[in-house]
Amino acid sequence: MKVKLLLVGIFCLSLLSINAQKTVDATGDVKILESKDSNGWTKVGSIGLDLASLWLINPRPGAGDNRFGFGGLITYLANYKDTSVIWTNKFGLQEAIVSTAGGPYTKASDVIQFTSQAGHRISEKWYLGGLFDFQTQLLSTYGSNYLSLTPQGVDPTILKTLTLTSSFFSPATLKLSPGFIYKYDPHLSIFLSPIAIKTIICADKTLANTERFFPNPNHDKTIDFQLGAEVRLDYNNKFAKDRISYIGTLDLYSNYLRDPQNIAVEWYNTLDFNIIKNFSFIFKSDWFYDNNQLVFLNGDSNSPGRNVFIRNSLSLGYKHSF
Repeated sequence: MKVKLLLVGIFCLSLLSINAQKTVDATGDVKILESKDSNGWTKVGSIGLDLASLWLINPRPGAGDNRFGFGGLITYLANYKDTSVIWTNKFGLQEAIVSTAGGPYTKASDVIQFTSQAGHRISEKWYLGGLFDFQTQLLSTYGSNYLSLTPQGVDPTILKTLTLTSSFFSPATLKLSPGFIYKYDPHLSIFLSPIAIKTIICADKTLANTERFFPNPNHDKTIDFQLGAEVRLDYNNKFAKDRISYIGTLDLYSNYLRDPQNIAVEWYNTLDFNIIKNFSFIFKSDWFYDNNQLVFLNGDSNSPGRNVFIRNSLSLGYKHSF
């Protein structure tokens, strides 16, 4: 039932986001619809559908297993700019599920994110402003990546060890950072905040006591409040006669209240290689590290530890002008 609701939700959200006019942004992922008005706003909506499958008939030894995967990506941007004010807003929803050898569906990707950054010009390249960022996930996860506590076709010995490992708002990250924006050039923007508030929310108290999201948890703690400094770099550019485009964001956060030497890192990278008209290869590589949040070492939910979490994907993208 959860899988069916996910597929229907992705489809409905895709339809709702088609509300722009006839312009295509060449740096987008799959379909990009853009509209601009006379009041300084630029609005961009992107819709991506990903379908991957492998069917084997009478497979020879070592050929692998049948596989079916489905995913969707919806991004909406609303940006404002005039002579003294800049304001960027981005909402993203990414979901992907996969089934191997006819087994139960597992989660491949699940991200909900909203980011808003605003600034008021105080000199030629400096702005006084702030950043708001919110991230969580939509679906509950059991074990490493199962979508159900009792998935069919799983070894009973494994079923006995399955527990809830994450759910909606468990965890969720919220950041509110006043600071300064330095626009080095049209490609590079640097955000600096000496007083950045960050909260990690884990609404499920059982999860909050597992030490996966909070250090030194206790039975009453569902929110970890942090106060620190944040540096965020945003870069975008095109190369090889605009056939290759890169979009990257590096976010660094230091918590004054606990181990400020342990820097939390978020690094997002997107490379778009245009092949022929409307078609391109899209490579995404996102890197994360937080000393206070554990990851599953080698994908084993029974072996949590501290390490870098890397999320890579390579897809064939299609762009079409309406």
